[in-house]
Amino acid sequence: MQLQHLLLVAILAAGLMGLEQALQPEAPSQQDAWELTTGLPENMGEGLRRLQASEKFAVAFSKEFIEV
Repeated sequence: MQLQHLLLVAILAAGLMGLEQALQPEAPSQQDAWELTTGLPENMGEGLRRLQASEKFAVAFSKEFIEV
């Protein structure tokens, strides 16, 4: 169940980025959350390419992890 650990790291990293950049949360949405997921990768390969291209998440995940 390593994916749970990766999810937790991603959530914590995103929260830390928000704090460091003093980002303000958007207003709550009344839309169905399922309909808001249009920007997700279609497959694992696309997801990995996006992860490799993200400088921000390269800080949270080690370079060795991202390159695997």
